[in-house]
Amino acid sequence: MSWGVKVWLFYGGFVLFMGGLVALSVQQDFELVQEDYYAAELEYQQVLNASENAKRSDEQATISRESEEVKVSLVSEADSLKVWFMRPSGEKWDLKLNAQNTRYIGVANSKFTPGLYKLKVSWYRAGEAFYHEQTWIY
Repeated sequence: MSWGVKVWLFYGGFVLFMGGLVALSVQQDFELVQEDYYAAELEYQQVLNASENAKRSDEQATISRESEEVKVSLVSEADSLKVWFMRPSGEKWDLKLNAQNTRYIGVANSKFTPGLYKLKVSWYRAGEAFYHEQTWIY
């Protein structure tokens, strides 16, 4: 086999390889973390302020995995509590929970699939906003 044929075979293989990569990339599903991404970005200063409030007052949310449930706890009772277990790999595994006048929220272990979650906890007490965020692996 001459060198010219080898060059054309190499070139043809490269073209087929690149075509396969293009076909794979077209089939990928790209999800946004939030549909209203730009509006949420404009409101992010409120999240930063709430996070500073939590750090300044030593009010951090804690997460514990118990035999029957996963428990998100606060130091003291909150007027309003919102917990979001966000799964970066897919929206279908996200869990959003709300509660009023409580110190903790418990979620049954059966609602989770193994993997990485980003835990976002926001709560209000006496008109002041607090926020805590952490990475958690189930």
